[in-house]
Amino acid sequence: PRAVPGLLEALRDADVRRAAAEALGRIGDPRAVPGLLKALRDADAEVRWAAAEALGRVGAPAVPGLLEVLRDADAGVRRAAAEALGRIGDPQAIPGLLEALRDADPRVRRAAAEALGRIGAPALPSLLEALRDADWWVRRAAAKALGEIARALKPATEEKARWEQAALLHRVARALYRARRRVDADVIYDALRATLEKLEALTVRYRDPFAPLPAPPLVRVARTAGWVLAGGLLLAALALLGVLSGAAGDLLQEQAQALLRAYPAWVWALLVALLAALAGGLSWALDRLRKG
Repeated sequence: PRAVPGLLEALRDADVRRAAAEALGRIGDPRAVPGLLKALRDADAEVRWAAAEALGRVGAPAVPGLLEVLRDADAGVRRAAAEALGRIGDPQAIPGLLEALRDADPRVRRAAAEALGRIGAPALPSLLEALRDADWWVRRAAAKALGEIARALKPATEEKARWEQAALLHRVARALYRARRRVDADVIYDALRATLEKLEALTVRYRDPFAPLPAPPLVRVARTAGWVLAGGLLLAALALLGVLSGAAGDLLQEQAQALLRAYPAWVWALLVALLAALAGGLSWALDRLRKG
């Protein structure tokens, strides 16, 4: 539009620069991006807000410049950039917003969490991390964003994809539940309700979100092997002690005695120590899985 050059000039005018930024936002012309990025550094907070909103309306062409501004020395400018990226909702902004979640200023971290929530499902892992932030407002923004993402999630048509969505929402529900004492109850309740309702809407069988997760296949195989080995050792011990009777007991006793004579005592001591270490490792792994 012909008005863009004139409005860019007006961004330098102290009296009308806010109105100029708002007008550029309504036009949405990519040519306005450099001037609006400069306006994000304006001393007037209302001008910065208007520039951020305008950049959000411009859309994807503004993302690279906004990501650069996320590293600005001024916290207010970084916050405005994060808000603009949230308005755009482009997944390309996720890495930059992830860095912003570690910003020294809690207002910037809060704006980054809200922006990630607007981006949607690709930002879920980052928001789960933000639930453990030291700042209460950041945790609250992350919980609210997770609820909004769950509410907006559209169930996939393929069964495998629906299972993946259910597993992801399962993680969200567990994380929200663990954060219930660190975020105000109404936000956690709303986010949990949205998450569980969407789980139900997926119409797939799913586990209780607060039940321990099942052990992965490798752990299950190791656990089964451990039980088999333990059972074999128990039978051998019973045979040696003469508890088992009959032909089977005599055969087991002979085999166990032959096996004991085949190796020195230190080998058996090492085997027992290794079995104890394996049992301890499995116990630790299962405990970690239960805790999520």
